Amino acid sequence: MTTLITYATGLLNREINVVVEDEKIEYIDTEKKNYINGSNTVYYTKHTPLGDYDNDGDVDTSDFYVYNIDSAGTRTAFTVSAVNDPWIGKITLATAPASATRLYITYAWAPLREDSSLHPLIKLACMQLTAALAYKKLHGGIISGIRIGKIALTSEPQTYHTYMSEYYRTISQIIAKAAWLQEGQGFSERD
Repeated sequence: MTTLITYATGLLNREINVVVEDEKIEYIDTEKKNYINGSNTVYYTKHTPLGDYDNDGDVDTSDFYVYNIDSAGTRTAFTVSAVNDPWIGKITLATAPASATRLYITYAWAPLREDSSLHPLIKLACMQLTAALAYKKLHGGIISGIRIGKIALTSEPQTYHTYMSEYYRTISQIIAKAAWLQEGQGFSERD
């Protein structure tokens, strides 16, 4: 069952998350200054909330690839030491990049929270998909039918399709809620 949950997590993430590749870290606003000055280690992403990039079921330091490219074209990776606040896209690097360094980041952003405050709709979708996958694995080959002469009628059990219909209904709710939050209707809502 653990294998199915892990597999379902990856499928769900691909369904709802957006991968942001090579986003340049730069000034966003007065809270998210993103100064690269040789002493700052705290940076912010442009898209939030942060998502589960590596599909392991949580948002942690392994979900980010931060690097710079020097004038000779050499790429140097930076270690992310903490994910301070996935809701606002705040991370901490283990070392401060030198002044005038051009920093880039690759990560995923989610429509709703996927960190330790996992949104209930995300949990529900993962449970529904896991149930569908488990049912298909256990009963995938069962087909009932009747044959009368040259005419055959067959049907597959509907349980798998029921679970998948519920899963897609939940995905639609996730997308609708995310759109509502993105439009500025619920910035005070953090769940």
